[in-house]
Amino acid sequence: MVVVIRQTIKLVVNFIFWLLPSLNTWEKIERNLLIRPSTRVCSVLKKSIIVLVCYFGAGVSLADWVRVTESMDADYYFSPGKVFVRGDVRKIWELQNLKKVTIRGERSFRYLSEYHCIKNQWRILHYTGHSESMGAGRILSAKTDKEWYVIPPGTPRIRLLDQVCKL
Repeated sequence: MVVVIRQTIKLVVNFIFWLLPSLNTWEKIERNLLIRPSTRVCSVLKKSIIVLVCYFGAGVSLADWVRVTESMDADYYFSPGKVFVRGDVRKIWELQNLKKVTIRGERSFRYLSEYHCIKNQWRILHYTGHSESMGAGRILSAKTDKEWYVIPPGTPRIRLLDQVCKL
């Protein structure tokens, strides 16, 4: 649970820095945390919790998901109201609603992903596996992965790329 909280806090901070590039980098924050841990940690945690509550509390509801395509294994959705454009890169929230439950009991996955419209590449910044469909229920798994992958033609992911890059 602590690892998930740390990953979530780091994800929120990285997300804020992605939106506001003029701010300090994550490394500078970590250095500042070492100077006065008690005050700095409390301050950063309070701000992170406020951002998390505001973002996820008013976050992506079921009505915000637009179905893009389906495969034999899942239906694919994304939230068009939460697409962030930066040059040729699109950062989006997407959802995979699984047709079969995984071994760990996951029925859906929520992703914070980036799509590179020119290079036809995709990467997961963070994902969570949920016990219920449409990203509801308990979080059963979480992972961060920043490696870029080429999207093969004819896959559900290429349809998502096409939809997202139109925005």
